[in-house]
Amino acid sequence: RGVASAAGLSLSPDSLVASDSRHLDALFVCGAQPAGEASLQEVASNPALLAWLKRLAERGVMLGGISTGTRELARAGLLDGYRATIHWQRAESFRRDFPQVNVSHQLYELDRDRVTCGGGTAAMDMMMTLIAQQHGRALAEKVSEHFVCERIRLADEPQHVPLKNRFAHAPQPLVEAVTLMEANIE
Repeated sequence: RGVASAAGLSLSPDSLVASDSRHLDALFVCGAQPAGEASLQEVASNPALLAWLKRLAERGVMLGGISTGTRELARAGLLDGYRATIHWQRAESFRRDFPQVNVSHQLYELDRDRVTCGGGTAAMDMMMTLIAQQHGRALAEKVSEHFVCERIRLADEPQHVPLKNRFAHAPQPLVEAVTLMEANIE
């Protein structure tokens, strides 16, 4: 059966999740940025997915989380003791829900056989870095050029651009109002 994304895109799988995973070297769990916590909780109710992820980890498959996909790896206990990141708007609740994970605010984290990113274009930067590590910088640069990426960002570049940079010419009351809203985003 098909699955609809938050953007309304419908995807139909070619096979069942666990049907033929013995040839996997890596698997990335992609998550959306749902509007509320309720939609995050709905995903958590799939014990078959979490069990499958655990079996893949036992086999040594590299596991990645993109945006809120990182939350699924943590729910399965697969990020305990690892450095991981998630979209900056979800970082504090993620840190609270999974204290055993070393949460960072980096664009992406590559920690042994676990890779995570904040989503959006950070996923592209993370993938270009993985391509460079496994196949060389020249190939990563060619792939990046194909996607018209100006450059491959480093992991330690910030996810969130400070307000003073985004609103350099805005009136101070506007900057203060947006600062207050961001501080209470959840």
